[in-house]
Amino acid sequence: MLSLYLAGSVAQLQLRAQRLVGRIPRDLPREYAALEQACRTQINAIVAGLGRLADDTRDNKSKRQSVQLRVFRRLVADLDILEATGIMALTRRHSDDHLLNHLIEQIRNEIRYPLAAPVVSSLSQQYFQIKSDLNLLFVPLAEGDFLLHLPDLYHELAHPLLSVVNDPALDPFQNAFYRAADHVMCHLDELERRESRRYGPKAYGILLKQWADAWIPFWLTELFCDAFATCTLGAAYAWAHLHLIAKRGDNPFEIWSGARSHPPDEARLRVMLLCLEKCGEGFAAGRVRKQWNEFKSEIELEPEPEYPRCLPDALLSTIATEAKIGVEGLGCRLADSQGNQPVSQLLNAAWEQFWAAPESYVDWERTEIEKLRLQARQSRVHP
Repeated sequence: MLSLYLAGSVAQLQLRAQRLVGRIPRDLPREYAALEQACRTQINAIVAGLGRLADDTRDNKSKRQSVQLRVFRRLVADLDILEATGIMALTRRHSDDHLLNHLIEQIRNEIRYPLAAPVVSSLSQQYFQIKSDLNLLFVPLAEGDFLLHLPDLYHELAHPLLSVVNDPALDPFQNAFYRAADHVMCHLDELERRESRRYGPKAYGILLKQWADAWIPFWLTELFCDAFATCTLGAAYAWAHLHLIAKRGDNPFEIWSGARSHPPDEARLRVMLLCLEKCGEGFAAGRVRKQWNEFKSEIELEPEPEYPRCLPDALLSTIATEAKIGVEGLGCRLADSQGNQPVSQLLNAAWEQFWAAPESYVDWERTEIEKLRLQARQSRVHP
């Protein structure tokens, strides 16, 4: 049965891959060129894999058919992801995409980002996220109409700095990450030696394994991206995170809820405040900390006893220090030396305006967004 099924299904998937290539518009703006090429390259790789599978399915030995099915399913999944991300971004461009791509290119120039700016698509259904293999950044559909969450663009820009390989320009940031990872593992090893007698080797060993699985690479990756955003943008990123916690967060001290990919919000904010202080923005850090402390008091949530052992101040301070060293090693401009940087100034000004006059903020924001749209249109006419 499987050999017949695969013979027909492989041919159909090959045709689907070809049809997806045919859906790519022929009149794409130049900022989409790299994404188009990446999509074509990945589709070609999938088609080549299907060709090899088609040759292999002619061998009807039953012991190989289960392996062939697994290969087929992997190729199906790869094509599904590509269709829902890269191809969708190319074929379903939204009017806001040009504004967001204009902004991301400005940010790249302002902070001296060492990689090509990603293509931004306003098709996200899961907040801000980036696919580093396609250099494609997704934001929610209406995000181009608002300013308060745009600082998250800086966080997403940091992910490729950790995932792109064989680029010596990224070594300072990636080496800083590895040093921080060593500190994390040393901390967990010390906890195991010190605490196993209190909890018993088995019970505490399970807890430590959960923490280790979360810390490396997931939590540390997110904390490094938070640090990059804070170091290059400033307080606006910390304010945006506090905004996100208030709107969508649950327990900011949660240290384990299944396969958690992000560290607790409280720990993330601590790293941001540390980065602000290390970048000479102590006054701004104090303002954010004051609002955060009031928020924590009002929601009446407290950490579990294990929380400070899992995420101690000393470890988070080391992570912030290493991340700042890594950002400096990239040659990126830090938040305390922004100078005349229009996007950074606007995003920080948005939060200043929000806190100074929350009732009239919407009108102020609407005016600033219209200015941005005009600038984006002019950049298209006069590149």
